[in-house]
Amino acid sequence: MREDHSAGSDSKRVVNTIVEVPTTPNGSGRVLWSGADFVSAPSVSPDGRYLAFVSWNHAHMPWDATALHVARIAADGGLSVVRILVPESAGEAVMQPSWTADGRLRFISDRSGWWNLYEADAESGVIRPLAPVEADIGKAPWLLGSRAYAELPNGAIVAVLTRNACDTLAVLERDASDAPTCWRELASPYVGIDHIEAWGDLVVFLGSTATTRIAVATLDPITGVCRELHRAPGVDIDPRYVSHAVPFICCGTDDQPVHAWFYPPTNPDFEGPSHARPPVLVRAHGGPTAHRDPRLGEFCQFWTSRGVAVLDVNYSGSTGYGTAYRKRLNGRWGDLDILDVVTAACACAERGAR
Repeated sequence: MREDHSAGSDSKRVVNTIVEVPTTPNGSGRVLWSGADFVSAPSVSPDGRYLAFVSWNHAHMPWDATALHVARIAADGGLSVVRILVPESAGEAVMQPSWTADGRLRFISDRSGWWNLYEADAESGVIRPLAPVEADIGKAPWLLGSRAYAELPNGAIVAVLTRNACDTLAVLERDASDAPTCWRELASPYVGIDHIEAWGDLVVFLGSTATTRIAVATLDPITGVCRELHRAPGVDIDPRYVSHAVPFICCGTDDQPVHAWFYPPTNPDFEGPSHARPPVLVRAHGGPTAHRDPRLGEFCQFWTSRGVAVLDVNYSGSTGYGTAYRKRLNGRWGDLDILDVVTAACACAERGAR
C-alpha cells in the first residue's frame, strides 16, 4: 500500500494505491490498482494466482463500509480481472483477508451484526459463514496489520473472541468431513489480546491479564498451556492492591443499555468509614470506535489504591458489543456519548458505588 503526497498533502490530492515494490534502487514502483480513497490489507494466495485487498472511500471509515476485491495476478505481475466480492454499497465492514493453504479466501465481516469469519471461493465468489458466533472477531482497524485470527498447520483456526469488551481465545476445528465445528473457548488468564499469529502448532500474541502488564505469550490449543515469553518492563503490582473490574450496565437513552467497568477501591492497608461511600472518578475512552477491557491499567489502580473508585464507560459507539452498539453513535457524536457517561455516573451514584 502506498500513500502518495507528491501532488500535495491536501486530502483531495493524496493518492492511495497498491503498488509493486521494486527490487532495484530508486525505483518508484508500479501501480497495480487504484480507484478508491483508501486501500488496505493486500494478501497474496499461496499459489501466487490471486491478490485480495480491501478498499473504502470518504466519508466511510473502515469500520463503517468497505469493499473486498479479488484480482488475478498476471504473468508479468500485474493485476487482471479485478472482482468485487463485497461491494462498499453493502454497508459491511470487511477486514483482514487471508488465504488458506488450499486457496480459499478467508475474511472478517460484520454482516451478521458481529464481526465474524467467512470463506469465499475466488472464482465463483460464493461466500459462506464459518461457525457464526455472537462475539466480535477483530477490533476497529485504527492501525494496519493487526490480526484477530490465525490458521494452524492442522487446519484449525484460533481467533480472539470479544464479548462485552473482554477478550478470550477460541479454536475452530474441523470434523472428519472437513466441515468446521463450533468455537471452543480456550482457558487463559488473558482478558486483553492483540496481534495473534500462528507459530508452528502454537499461537503467539500480545496478552494482558487483570493483574499483569502486557506480554508476548504463547498458547497451545491442544494442551491449553500458556507461556509468557517477554513482559513489558516495569514494576509489578502486588495483586493484593489490584482492583478487579466489575461489569456495570445501566439503562440509557431510548431504554438502550450502557456498558462500563467499575473498579472498587482496593487497598489491604486501609478501610474507608462504614457510614460513607467512596468518591468515584468517571472516565471515557478515546476513539470513539474503541473500548476499555478489564486488563490491568495503572491509571485505574493509582486511584483505587487510594480510596477512589473508577467507572470506565464504554459509551455508545464502542466496539466489543456488536455492530448495533458500535453504530448507535452515528449522527449523534458529542451527544449520545456524553449522555451515556452522565447516565452511567448517575446510576453508579444511585447504586451506592459499591
